[in-house]
Amino acid sequence: MGVYSVEMGTYIGADKTLVPMTGSPFAPLANGRLVQLKLIVYGSAVTALIEGVTVVVESAGWGLPVTVSGAGAGIRTAPAFPIEPIIQNCDMPVKTGVNITCEIKNVTADTPVTVEATLIGVFEG
Repeated sequence: MGVYSVEMGTYIGADKTLVPMTGSPFAPLANGRLVQLKLIVYGSAVTALIEGVTVVVESAGWGLPVTVSGAGAGIRTAPAFPIEPIIQNCDMPVKTGVNITCEIKNVTADTPVTVEATLIGVFEG
């Protein structure tokens, strides 16, 4: 067995409440363990307001969700510096046939503007 990473979900939106990411529910490729989540947050337009995002990942049998949150740099005016990937270590069992849901929300007190994100899962199995 080995360690591998897979895109679990993507998102383009401005929702301030949890909504499913594109690709959710995610179907694990093999039995094993989810050992890390990597959240990559970006905005393709100058008007992208990235103050914060939260992703909640859940699966039947876990009992508890895994949450990964990060902060951005506000409006993406020039020069727009990259936001470092947000890493959340975890250790959750995964099985083929038992899907994982991935939901995301834009955390802001201002009028939300489109934010983009990709969630990568690192698995052992």
